[in-house]
Amino acid sequence: MFFGVFHLHRIWALVERSSYAKFWLSVLQSRGIIYFILLAIMMLLCLGGFIAFVRNRRYNFWWRYLYLLGGAYVVFDLFAIYFELPVWKEVIYTMFDTSNSNWTLIWGGGFIGMGALSLVLGIRLIMTYMGQRNIRMKTRRRGRNR
Repeated sequence: MFFGVFHLHRIWALVERSSYAKFWLSVLQSRGIIYFILLAIMMLLCLGGFIAFVRNRRYNFWWRYLYLLGGAYVVFDLFAIYFELPVWKEVIYTMFDTSNSNWTLIWGGGFIGMGALSLVLGIRLIMTYMGQRNIRMKTRRRGRNR
């Protein structure tokens, strides 16, 4: 769910291309405090997701593998940016090229769409969990009253 919320910030990329690209390229190039805070947060979230995945092995439905793959991609992305892999650097510059004719497709269809789907799935899972929890609680109460 956090992944989905994170990607929804990219709506800014559709509204104001140049300021969005300028801000993120400056964060990536300067490697200041914002960069390292984001790096730490993303790594902690990925680590937490991996731990949750392993702890719940017997309950891993198909969609949990999608989250695992997404987390693996994020970790790769963070390290590729940190170690300035030449190929990945070129990908980043292409993504933030505001004159790119595929800008809307990349940011709108790709990242924002992926984030929205992830957010909806997360909300649905929480609602399902809460519904199951309420059923268990009602069942326990009925068992005590007999």
